[in-house]
Amino acid sequence: MATILFNYELSFEKTPNDVIMDMKFSDWDMIADWAKDAVSRLTSQGIINGKPDNLFDPKGSATRAEFATVLMRLLEAVAE
Repeated sequence: MATILFNYELSFEKTPNDVIMDMKFSDWDMIADWAKDAVSRLTSQGIINGKPDNLFDPKGSATRAEFATVLMRLLEAVAE
C-alpha cells in the first residue's frame, strides 16, 4: 500500500526527494527492500504512522478506516 500511494504522490512531483526517516520500525527487517523507501518517506511526511509498539506490520492488512485515513492525508499533502 505504501509503495502504491508513494508512486501516486510522485506523479504530482510534490514529494521531497531528500527526506528519509532516520527512525525505523521495530519490524523494519520484515519490510521488503523495494518498499522501504516509500515507507520511510511517507512516514517522514506524517502520511503513515504505523501501528502501536513501533510496528509497521508489513505482512498485516490495513482496515478500511486505516486506508481511508492514509489516503486523506496523502490527498491533503498533494493538494498543498
